[in-house]
Amino acid sequence: MFWVIVLLLILGITLIFLEVFLPFGISLVCGLGLVVWSWYLCYQNTTDLPIALIWILFSGGLALVTMWWVWRSGIKILTLEPFGGRDSEVERPVRGDIVQVLHPLRPTGSVQWKGRRFPARSIHAERELPRGCQVVIRSEDSIYFMVEPVKEG
Repeated sequence: MFWVIVLLLILGITLIFLEVFLPFGISLVCGLGLVVWSWYLCYQNTTDLPIALIWILFSGGLALVTMWWVWRSGIKILTLEPFGGRDSEVERPVRGDIVQVLHPLRPTGSVQWKGRRFPARSIHAERELPRGCQVVIRSEDSIYFMVEPVKEG
């Protein structure tokens, strides 16, 4: 029975850690349920009350530390950098810069400038701009750089 109790604790802590990947509270509640179930089994199958209390304090403390870690820093593991990088770290193209189309603009896609990609939108929505095409930045909104093809000559 001892190994069943330990297995329930390990499985419960693992489910609490899974909250990082499944952030809706379901795995957290299931993990806490398994930890509490291990408490119950420990209390029911132990004739020595101090051992059950030590187990409850140990496993409860471990569960609380795990939950604290998941809420404080666990989610940051999966945080992705913004599309063009962090604004404070990345130099961004400005109006009038010529950039190259990385993913075709139909009318949205992405452009490349100095090795970085940025979301872009064609000013001419009716016309697709193919990959490799040179475009000039005309403006910027909250998401996209508004671009149009470079005029020949």
